[in-house]
Amino acid sequence: MIPINFGQRIEGEIELIGDENIYTFNATSGDRVRIRMTSLSGYDPPFDSVVGLNPEFNLYNPDGTLATSVNNLNVISVALDGFELTQDGSYTIITKDTRDDDTGDYALTLQRLNNPVNATSIIAIDDFSNTNQIAFNIDDFSNTNQITFNGGATTSETI
Repeated sequence: MIPINFGQRIEGEIELIGDENIYTFNATSGDRVRIRMTSLSGYDPPFDSVVGLNPEFNLYNPDGTLATSVNNLNVISVALDGFELTQDGSYTIITKDTRDDDTGDYALTLQRLNNPVNATSIIAIDDFSNTNQIAFNIDDFSNTNQITFNGGATTSETI
């Protein structure tokens, strides 16, 4: 089992057909998470299909029951976005190829949305003549950036 923390991106590999990798993380009931698995094996635009690994992951609750399964054939990335966890403890993510017939590299990212880790905080500016601009570099399609800011009921922000 490989530990993964909120705000972390880990690269893995399905080395053998039918292989699975197991990751664990600790969370609290009520945490909302984003989990994304992205194939790094490639995509074939003329045929609109993934070359190699078709990503799939299963999320298990601390009591061992299946919380959810996320997969989709012929896509390069699958994600669980805003999923609310219902138990305290150690969760398990099992990554694999959807059809168990391909191998390849992938990236797995985990983030807690209700209290994000490693997020960039920005300050909203009320004066429209000023802007608060921050540039981010996304090296490849498997990377993500988290941004937090404070706002009120009458605040409008453009991101």
